[in-house]
Amino acid sequence: MRFRSRGTFRWALALLSIVLLALLLRQTARAQDGAATGEWSRPLPVSGAIPGSWYPSVAATDDGVLTVIWTSSQNNQDTIYLTQKDGVAWSRPIDVLIGGKHADLRVDGRRMLQLVYADTAKLFASDAPVQGATIAANWNQPFQLNREPATPGDFLVTAEGNLHAVWAEKATADKLAQVIYSQSNDPAASWQEYHVIGENAIENTRVRLARGADGTLYALWRAADRETKTDGIVVSMSSDNGNAWLDTPRALALTDADILQPAIAVDANNALLLIYNFGVKDETFFQLSTDQGVTWNEQKTIPGLYAANPATGNDYFAVANDSAGNIHLVAVGRQSKDQTAPGVYHLVWDGTRWSAPQELYREGTFIEFPDIQVSNGNQLHIVFSTRGRNQLSGEPDETSQIWYTGATTNAPTETRVPLATFTPHPTATPTPRATVEATRRPTSTRVPLDAPTESPSETVNPFMPIAFALVPVILLLIAVVILVRVLRVRR
Repeated sequence: MRFRSRGTFRWALALLSIVLLALLLRQTARAQDGAATGEWSRPLPVSGAIPGSWYPSVAATDDGVLTVIWTSSQNNQDTIYLTQKDGVAWSRPIDVLIGGKHADLRVDGRRMLQLVYADTAKLFASDAPVQGATIAANWNQPFQLNREPATPGDFLVTAEGNLHAVWAEKATADKLAQVIYSQSNDPAASWQEYHVIGENAIENTRVRLARGADGTLYALWRAADRETKTDGIVVSMSSDNGNAWLDTPRALALTDADILQPAIAVDANNALLLIYNFGVKDETFFQLSTDQGVTWNEQKTIPGLYAANPATGNDYFAVANDSAGNIHLVAVGRQSKDQTAPGVYHLVWDGTRWSAPQELYREGTFIEFPDIQVSNGNQLHIVFSTRGRNQLSGEPDETSQIWYTGATTNAPTETRVPLATFTPHPTATPTPRATVEATRRPTSTRVPLDAPTESPSETVNPFMPIAFALVPVILLLIAVVILVRVLRVRR
C-alpha cells in the first residue's frame, strides 16, 4: 500500500502516535491509582520515619482524596498523625491531636472527616474538613463521649449524615462492663443519644457495630456464658435508627473454647455474618444467622484462612460492604498451618461462599490493626500496622510502620449524595455534655519526619510508578522521530 503524499503519511503516523500515547497515559494513571480491576496496589509505607506508629484508620472521598491517621506512642504520650493523598503523592505526616489509641476515621457527605479516639480511659470525638485536615488548627475541639472509664469500640456514618457509635464503660470494680450506644446528627454541635444497651460485656472488650441495607443497627460484644463457662458473643439490634434496642440481647456461646476477635457484618441476603477464631485452634471460623441473631447455623471454617500464630492480640478482623452487598474481609493470618509468619489477606463473602484468600502483604513482621473502608461503592482502601519480628508485644518502636493498599472491585459505582453543610445557629439551651478537658494541641517539639531509608519490604517511592510508565512513552516518541527521519532520507 502506498500513501498518496508525504503529508498523508505524516498525518497517519501522527494519529497512530497519539493513540498509542493515550493508551500509555491510561496505563500510567492505573499505575498511579493502584491497578486494574481486581488487582491490589503495591503496599506503601505512609508513616515515614515516625517511630511508635500503630492503630491506623483510613477514610476516602468519592473524588479520590485519601486520608490515613494513626497513633504514635512515644515516651508515654500518644499523638495522632495524619497524611493525605490527593492525586499522586502522600503528604508529609503531621501531628494533629494529642491522644489517639484506637482512633477511627470516617468521612461524611459534607466532606467532613469524623474522628473518634481514646485517650487513657476517655473517649473523644472531633472533626475537620477534608481539604483542611492537614492543618492541626482546623480540627475542632475534642469533646468527651463517655461518662465512666471507657474502652474504644466502633462507629459508622450513614448516607444521611448520622453518626452511630458504640463502646464499653466500666463503672465498678466488677470485671463486667456496660455497652453504650450514642448518636449524633450534628457532630460539631452535640451527640443526642446515650443508651446503655448491654450490661455483661467482658472487661476490655471491643464492641463492634454493623448496619444492614434496611437500616437495622447491630452491636456485637464478647460476654461470659454461665452455662458453657466460656466467653461467647452477644448481639443487640435496633430497627429504628438507634432509638430503641433489645431489652434482652441475643447470646451465642460454644462449649469448647472462648470466641476471640469476633467481627460482624450484614451480607447481600440480609443475613448476619459472624467471623472469629479461638486462639487455641489454627482455623478461622464463621457462622450465619438469618433471623437477626436469634439462631445461628452450624460453625464452619473459612477455607484457606488460618489464624495468626503467634498472634499479637491486635490482629482484628476488618470488614466492609461494597455496593453489591459483598462483604470484604481483611484478616491477619496464614494460608497454611506450616506458615511461620503472618500476612494480610483479603477475602470476599458473596452471600453464598468465600473467595480464596488473596495475600496482600507478608514480610516476616507482625501485623496489627487492619482497617478497611469503601469509596464510590467499589473502591477498597486498606491500612494496617507492622512491628519488627522481635517485637511481638509491648509498645511499638522505631520498626513500626503504617501501610496502605487499595483495589477496585467489580461492584457498581455508587457515589455518596452530597449533604448540605450545617448553618451555625444559636440554641437557647445547649445539649448537656460530659465535662471535657481543655483543647490540647501538639507541642512545638516534633519527631523527625524524614522518609525512611529502609522498610520491612522494598522502599516505595510514590513517583516511581509514573517514572516507569513514562519510559515507554518517551521511547515511543524517540522511535517516531527516528522513523520520520529515515523515511525522509529514503525519499
